[in-house]
Amino acid sequence: MFSDPSNVTPELQALIDDLAAKGGGEIEIPPGVFGFTPIRLRSNICLRLAAGARLVASPRREDYFPIGYDHNEMGQVTSAIYAMDEEQITVCGPGTIDLSGDAFYHLDRPSHVATVGPEITQAHLDEAPRRYDWRVTQPIFFLRCRGLYWEGVRVVNAPCWTLSFVECQTVKMLGLTIENSMVLPNNDGMHFSSCRDIIVSDCQVSSGDDCIAFTAITNFDKPCEDIVVSNCVFRSASKAMSIGYMHSIVRNVLVQNVVVRRSNRGLVIMCNPGTGLVENVRISNCILEGRCYGGNWWGNGESIVFMATPHHYDGYRDPKPAPRFDAALRNISVSGTLCRSPRPVAVVASEAAMVRNVEMKDMTLQVTPDELPSLKGNAIDLAPGPENLFVPEGKAGVLTKNAPVRVSNVVDEEGRPLDRIEV
Repeated sequence: MFSDPSNVTPELQALIDDLAAKGGGEIEIPPGVFGFTPIRLRSNICLRLAAGARLVASPRREDYFPIGYDHNEMGQVTSAIYAMDEEQITVCGPGTIDLSGDAFYHLDRPSHVATVGPEITQAHLDEAPRRYDWRVTQPIFFLRCRGLYWEGVRVVNAPCWTLSFVECQTVKMLGLTIENSMVLPNNDGMHFSSCRDIIVSDCQVSSGDDCIAFTAITNFDKPCEDIVVSNCVFRSASKAMSIGYMHSIVRNVLVQNVVVRRSNRGLVIMCNPGTGLVENVRISNCILEGRCYGGNWWGNGESIVFMATPHHYDGYRDPKPAPRFDAALRNISVSGTLCRSPRPVAVVASEAAMVRNVEMKDMTLQVTPDELPSLKGNAIDLAPGPENLFVPEGKAGVLTKNAPVRVSNVVDEEGRPLDRIEV
């Protein structure tokens, strides 16, 4: 099919453009290994990867270029596969997309690791994030697209956010496998910013950073909303599931039948008080397993952390919004969930008014020992905020600070009732 398997982009891009001009069509990538440089997808195109097909993104910095979008956090975006202002795009099939992430990192150079006291061991350094000089910032990127459908594809080795969606609508991600390195920072599995009408189902994701994230990081005034996540298995060296961030607005989220294995945080809901808002969230029938990792990842082995605590980075393009909400977390429920972690479940706010109608019920909480001594101590990590919340000795259950959370039928592994503990 391709005259030069080492770089199929010239022929593949011409085929995509030609089919799009005719109203669309399907392109099948046959079995084999095919290198590519950046590809732009168009409306009404179906890209099908046959069994045994492997698309390998270029490992060379000089093959990438700014695609024309200035990201609030990442600056000028570089991508391997992207689409902007398109609709009805499908990527499917049992084949693989390899994003060549390792090529952009110094795998032998862990980032600086800090400790509050415990000795830093080689085991801690082995799990620390790796350093880089430059990387592709949004390897698979969709901007202002409508009608995106991914099914069955395996995506591996991302250097940064694997699949990123900005201001997109009607997105379905079904049966994906995302396998990223556990030591490459920011290689989120799926990151949705200011999107709406999202379904993620039957996916397996492992990553150094968020397996799945819902934010409004690219447009603090445009919500990310109307989201369903179900029947997935996640593992992360940082946050497996992340809802909200800084000044984002995120609402109307259902998470059900999800297993989180050995992650530095199972589930986090967070926003800056007064400027951010997360509301109308239901978490049910999940198993969330926390395990503390050795590097400076966000999290400290918690299964669940909700926080309405100050966090803001001046390095973002857009300024911090003026205060605009009288609540930060509201109408949030967790039920029918098993939590296993070295830390308690925690809900933390800068002031009580920021947390409204938050409930935890019908849950089992099992406190497990640390596999490695935590370099952050026995604390709830409130990153990206500046301070952590240290756990009182011997305390278990639902730990709260300035958070009027309703707790009912929350028990330990022996069925003994656990209470809400205000610190």
